[in-house]
Amino acid sequence: MEYTSVIVTYNRKKLLVEAIQSLLTQTEQPKYIVIIDNASTDGTKEMVEQSFSDKRILYDRLNTNQGGSAGYYFGLRKAMELDAEWISISDDDAIFTPEFFAAINAGVKKYGSQNAFSGGVFLENGQLDALHRENIKNNNYLTVSPIERSEYEKDFSYDIFSFVGIVLNKQTVEKAGLPEKNILSNLMILNMPCVVERLYRSLI
Repeated sequence: MEYTSVIVTYNRKKLLVEAIQSLLTQTEQPKYIVIIDNASTDGTKEMVEQSFSDKRILYDRLNTNQGGSAGYYFGLRKAMELDAEWISISDDDAIFTPEFFAAINAGVKKYGSQNAFSGGVFLENGQLDALHRENIKNNNYLTVSPIERSEYEKDFSYDIFSFVGIVLNKQTVEKAGLPEKNILSNLMILNMPCVVERLYRSLI
């Protein structure tokens, strides 16, 4: 599976280092890592330039902090320009386990007709961050409920996800379009598989 990873960051350079390293140590390596910096003022740009010489890391600093949704917009746009086959999206506090993308690739092979995948989102203490993966309970009112912890012991499908740790193919982005720059919302893809692999969010 060929994939490009998009990370959106703002003033959390220490966490960003961990996030980048978690991608560089994947058993299945990314083709590119696109970093969209929402005008950080903590030396993020200098840190990236001094700490990482890998040519796969593409850093872009916005002139102003335009918010998370705009960051995802610019990151996805760049990934599409790079003709990425698959695109992962995450914040700077998302730390991927080393086998994350190998598990995603296994899911791609197993569920060939699916256009989007994810893993579970867990905090550093092992607690499930349940609100990132939800099912619709009432289609008329769009009431939702988080996925039960027991479901994470196997692959499962669900309806709604946040931007954290999602892997989309380019056909999905082409069909759905880029995110609205000024609106940060969850995305909805019915019956989306979640494979049994974790990513961790740092406790801030």
